[in-house]
Amino acid sequence: MQAAILNEEKKLELRELAKPKISAGGILIKVAASGICNADLKMIDKGHQALDYPRVLGHEITGIIVESENDKFKKGDRVQVAPGIVCGECNFCQQGITNHCQEIDIFGFTVDGGFTEYIAISEKALKANILNPIPANLSFAEAVFAEPLACCINGMEIANFSPNESILIIGAGPIGCLQAMLAKSYGAKKIILVDKLKQRLEFAASLGVDTLVKSEQESWQQFLTNYTAAQGIDLIFLASRQIKVDHSLIASLNKRGRLLLFSGFAEGKEKFEIDANLLHYGERALIGAYGCTSEQNRKALQLIAEQKVVVKRLITERISLKEIFAGIEKVRNKTALKIIIEN
Repeated sequence: MQAAILNEEKKLELRELAKPKISAGGILIKVAASGICNADLKMIDKGHQALDYPRVLGHEITGIIVESENDKFKKGDRVQVAPGIVCGECNFCQQGITNHCQEIDIFGFTVDGGFTEYIAISEKALKANILNPIPANLSFAEAVFAEPLACCINGMEIANFSPNESILIIGAGPIGCLQAMLAKSYGAKKIILVDKLKQRLEFAASLGVDTLVKSEQESWQQFLTNYTAAQGIDLIFLASRQIKVDHSLIASLNKRGRLLLFSGFAEGKEKFEIDANLLHYGERALIGAYGCTSEQNRKALQLIAEQKVVVKRLITERISLKEIFAGIEKVRNKTALKIIIEN
């Protein structure tokens, strides 16, 4: 079978591998669809703190079970794979914060992922509840979005977002668009989506966003005052690695507003200074969000199945595995929104 393997930074290759064999209690999945994520691009270009080389990339995975040694899963089941294989025993797992499991393995990071034709799933991974049945009304390609949407859900839950709150989303890429649709499903009072690329905002025009803004703002405070009648934003969601966190961004928050750091920061943007009094007197919060849990993957699949988040519109191209290099270039150059690899 073919697989896209990252041997080291900037060294991605297509290689023939032996079809994996399943272990006792495990299953074998024929990968049907996997999504190219910006995290994959980052791993190729710069590595990642959670990445082990060499590695078959791909953590947004769906497929069909073709062999099973497990009574809970049968041949022919259509499944989505939540990428985190957790221990279930550490303090974080016991608290339900499984994305911070102390012994976590992650498909496409520490174990081989979905940019291939077949994946063997161990009994340990199955016990970690990583497999979710795909609802009958969803295609494999649509179900791929469960993982990135689950990450958005994680952010919303950490930020304790409530109906009738306002949200500013900076970055109209796949995550920003998913977040906009998710915020709408949560009953957001006002949704503002900002990007510096005109074509991305034009694409996002059909998402039901209240305001689309083309901007490369350096001073967000005055910019957002015009859009919120000086009240401020309840939640600012950073879906871009290129944004600088500064005084004006924090000052744009409403009382008890939250700034959610969803994306990792580009080199040179990761360190910043803020006025702590803005947080103290305004009861504002600076929050990080990373990854997702299996339970959040299930919530995401349900939202997609109920058409509360319509992901099909985000697919701009479907390619074969042998076309992955061209697909990665389109993601890098931002000429495509979401590319799905189908086998």
